[in-house]
Amino acid sequence: MVSELPRTGPAADDEAVVMARTSGWLWLCSCAVALLALLLPGATRDHVVILLLLMVPIGIHGLLSVLGVAWTHVSRDVHGVTALVLYPLVGLAIHVTGGTDSYVRPLLALIAIYLGYFFGPRWRWVLTAELIVVAGVPLYVDWDAAIADHYDTWLFVFAATTVATTFAVAKLKERLVVAEQRQRTIAHRDPLTGLANRRAYDVALADALAAGRPFALFFLDLDDFKSVNDRHGHVNGDRVLREVAVHTTAVVREGDTLARIGGDELALVAPGARAWGAERLAAGLESAVAEVSRGPGDGPLGATVAAAVFPDDGRTAEELLATVDAALHERKRARRAAVAEAPRAA
Repeated sequence: MVSELPRTGPAADDEAVVMARTSGWLWLCSCAVALLALLLPGATRDHVVILLLLMVPIGIHGLLSVLGVAWTHVSRDVHGVTALVLYPLVGLAIHVTGGTDSYVRPLLALIAIYLGYFFGPRWRWVLTAELIVVAGVPLYVDWDAAIADHYDTWLFVFAATTVATTFAVAKLKERLVVAEQRQRTIAHRDPLTGLANRRAYDVALADALAAGRPFALFFLDLDDFKSVNDRHGHVNGDRVLREVAVHTTAVVREGDTLARIGGDELALVAPGARAWGAERLAAGLESAVAEVSRGPGDGPLGATVAAAVFPDDGRTAEELLATVDAALHERKRARRAAVAEAPRAA
């Protein structure tokens, strides 16, 4: 079984970094907006000291996240717990900036968008519920005054809008993820055989080298494939390549990357394979190809397989490629010599 196509980078880590830094920028921008709003004539300044004190932990958290000092490689559970702790401070900020007339309330929309985009269902809806509860702080502080200002009506509309916004953004994120996966598959899959393509092979080889653990690199070249197209046409040639892909895929292991890197050339990156395993796998690949018919009236297809093992046969991509390429040419030369000697021996 062939593994999923390799990613072009550590996508999960990238998402965590983007999540943390987006959160950091949102917190910093919120602090900046709240501070600038204090300069406007209509701003409430009765609790300005408390507001400034609130901005200290929020600002530090935001700055560390933006700089990548903290939070950029932690789980979403940690992000969720952090949000649970910080959101009550938002409620306090609403209170000290005017309560029912607070000028920071519009910033709550940014949080709803953030929750919908970055969190899964479990944390997304828990934090959305907390956000709605936090937005109701003026009701808890002075119920009668809040009701007189119709704050209950505002909170009801805010709750409905927040749930709808979070849901819409979450659905958009799902569509983006599906589209990204589809594009990755198209970019890394050979359209004729369904195997990985040259780009995916390059990524798999680079990842195997970066891991630093033993692995085997194989080249497989179909013997005299040109004659298959010449005798039976390119439609039959395509059929042969598809069948080769099916049969060879059946003998490789889960986690291996089997790729078509040329017209009739395949490559295999097999993490964890050592010299003895490489020999067995090479024999299995040759046997798999032999199960494919060249065409009506012709015998089975043949293939030449060669392998190089990291680090015994090379420690860089160039060294491994040179080793396996030389081994492939030597095996092909030996096979041609054997075929030429066969009539003489007869």
